Amino acid sequence: MIYIFAFLLLLILFSQYLILFITYKYLFPNKVSLEESLKIQIESKETDEKKFYELKKNQFELGNENGDKLTGFYIKGKSKKTIIFCHGVSWTRNGMLKYLDGFLKESWNIILYDHRGCGNSYEALPSYGYYEKKDLDSIYNFAKEIFPKSNYFALYGESMGASTILQYSELNKEIKFVITICPFSNLKKLISYHLSTVKLPKFIHFYFLFFFRIYFYIIAKFDIDKVDPENSIHKNKIPLFLAHGTNDSLIPDFMSKEIFEKRKNFTKTEFFSGENSEHTPYIYLEHKTEIEKRIWKFIHEID
Repeated sequence: MIYIFAFLLLLILFSQYLILFITYKYLFPNKVSLEESLKIQIESKETDEKKFYELKKNQFELGNENGDKLTGFYIKGKSKKTIIFCHGVSWTRNGMLKYLDGFLKESWNIILYDHRGCGNSYEALPSYGYYEKKDLDSIYNFAKEIFPKSNYFALYGESMGASTILQYSELNKEIKFVITICPFSNLKKLISYHLSTVKLPKFIHFYFLFFFRIYFYIIAKFDIDKVDPENSIHKNKIPLFLAHGTNDSLIPDFMSKEIFEKRKNFTKTEFFSGENSEHTPYIYLEHKTEIEKRIWKFIHEID
């Protein structure tokens, strides 16, 4: 009997260690500095070094609702239209440079900023959109101040930034459209997917998710049950463009497909499937011409 008890105790201790380890991976990803992210993208030809340094960038710092510092830069255009870009977890605003060309060509006002805990913004743990959406609201209000003649605001995000935008859409119905590259639809569903890739039985998922919710709340002060981008975007009719790679192993493409299928019949929603492409930036770089064509057709149809 004592051996059975000892075995069960060891099993529980090991499972708790595993849950804490995975929680740590989500909350303490390997962060990249602004300088590093720019260097990586220049070397991978995501960004043209000369074009980057020729951009007329205006650096800014502002406090969010808690007074924490958010940093970024903006580019003034001649249009009354403004686009705000949101990058992925552990990355920086430089990760969004590859998407600027069309908006620069059409002279939009542009804002790129670092999420909480990224780049030069304030130190904090990622919350996968739970707190990031509030920071985005601070950026939106800042955009209205610096571009007072702008009467048209749109959002563009990738990965966690895309899911942040979907969650924010519930808070701001003035947004004209949303473009998302490889978003996740629900954080618990994403964690469950990752558990399934290591062949953990389904019944164990409930046990793991129960403790994930506790540890995330204790360590990062947010409830994973409330990180639900899909639910947020279904609460409004903001036009939505989704793009996802069929071979995305980080965030599976069925998440974008589910959003598209549930939304396509009641408001303007489009989906681009990147055949054989992995997570961003691969889907965008491998299908850039087609994605850009589809995105700008989508934008001009809204106009």
